[in-house]
Amino acid sequence: KERVQKMTKLQHKPKTVSGNHDKAAKLIKWLVDQDMTRGLTTSTDSEFKIKIGTRYYWFNWGRLGDIAEGLTLFCETRGRKNADGKLIPESHSTLGKYRSALSHFRKKAFLKGIAISDADIAIHDAKVTAYFTGVERYEQKLKQDGIIPAQKGGTDFPIELFRETCKLAYEKCYKKPRVGLFNLMAWHTCGRSTNVANMHIEHFVLDGDCMGIQFPVTKSMQTGSGNDLILHFYDAPHKPYESV
Repeated sequence: KERVQKMTKLQHKPKTVSGNHDKAAKLIKWLVDQDMTRGLTTSTDSEFKIKIGTRYYWFNWGRLGDIAEGLTLFCETRGRKNADGKLIPESHSTLGKYRSALSHFRKKAFLKGIAISDADIAIHDAKVTAYFTGVERYEQKLKQDGIIPAQKGGTDFPIELFRETCKLAYEKCYKKPRVGLFNLMAWHTCGRSTNVANMHIEHFVLDGDCMGIQFPVTKSMQTGSGNDLILHFYDAPHKPYESV
């Protein structure tokens, strides 16, 4: 009962559902191409089913162990290139989106009355967690060895480009200085908060003589609340576009 009550509180925006469905579709198509369909079923009336050829596929929630194995094998095939053009494993954060997509639809299935035992969920989660823990450790080693940047973004957004972007924001939007300030704040916080992509002008607050950003508790909250964490930013006010 407690599990149902927690899940019924989950509300997802259409964009979130669509994104998770895209991830699920990529996983299912790969599994079918590799003839690894033990964790799938063609006997489904799910609204999210994926059509491949003349057949429809969806996850068989009664075979969570096979689903976990399929997910980890799929993730093993994902790769990316570092700044030197060397092929390395996909990032932990990107692969985690596939795990999140599976969790998303598994919870939806449970709420629609599909029986999924706690024991099967525990086995699935243990396998997947062990795999992703290994991925995260390997990624940390790549950072320590200097193969990938220690910070998100690396040199993809050079300091010179950052300065010019901020400078243009102030020059072109001088009648609306908050636009330039917003641009500066957004890049300062890039990668430091999962909510930064949803940051709005309304999140700026004054705390004493400091300008700060009041981050929302959830992505759906546009202005935050009085109990949210306020982060302060300090800078040389005369040439803000020269600061990183």
